[in-house]
Amino acid sequence: MFDQSILDKSLLSIEEIDRIDSSGLSLVLRHRIRLLAHCLSCFKAMSSSTPAGDFPSNQERLNWLIDQPSLSNDREFVFVLLEQLAGVERYLKGLAIECNSSPLDLTLEDLINEALRASNL
Repeated sequence: MFDQSILDKSLLSIEEIDRIDSSGLSLVLRHRIRLLAHCLSCFKAMSSSTPAGDFPSNQERLNWLIDQPSLSNDREFVFVLLEQLAGVERYLKGLAIECNSSPLDLTLEDLINEALRASNL
């Protein structure tokens, strides 16, 4: 069972986590989807002041990450996260093109469906 304090801090709801876990994907792919979904939720949270569908700038990302209480004392890790978010941004842009959507309009179902398609190749 999940630690409730972790769920309270997560940008993913218990329903989203349950949806990922019931997807039929391998453990590794389910973990990847959870990471991608969490990053997508972070981008959406960061983008409150950016035009609809646009990714936040690096400066907006940095400011948002620094404002997170769990990261406020770990500046080195913040910069590692910024690099990882850049990679996720590239992936989400490609997926958005395939889904004929803007990246920040992608959904958990888009992430799961892409993983299901890729795992059936």
